[in-house]
Amino acid sequence: MTTLSKYQISWIVLTPKTGKATKRDQKDFNSQLTRSSFSIGPFNQNMYAHFASKEVAEEQLSLLRKTNKEYTAVIITDAQFGEMKIDHNTKTVNIGFTQKQLSESKVI
Repeated sequence: MTTLSKYQISWIVLTPKTGKATKRDQKDFNSQLTRSSFSIGPFNQNMYAHFASKEVAEEQLSLLRKTNKEYTAVIITDAQFGEMKIDHNTKTVNIGFTQKQLSESKVI
């Protein structure tokens, strides 16, 4: 049996440039993917989808096209996803993106 590394599994995080993530956009993005589907995160601030590797995440990211509004797409590791901070008092989600991840981000 093989074990999965928390640094091998990758997530695509979609953050809307303005407003909140919507079910309509989620449905549009999910219709464009072939290997996973997006879920809307806490407080509708982001959408997330997980993939077996960064290469698969990059391949799936290249399939995404613009929907109702612009989103910033960043690929993170499973370890970073697990360390995400959710503050229920201020209704915010904080993900520790690295500078490299931010520089490699894509606007959809």
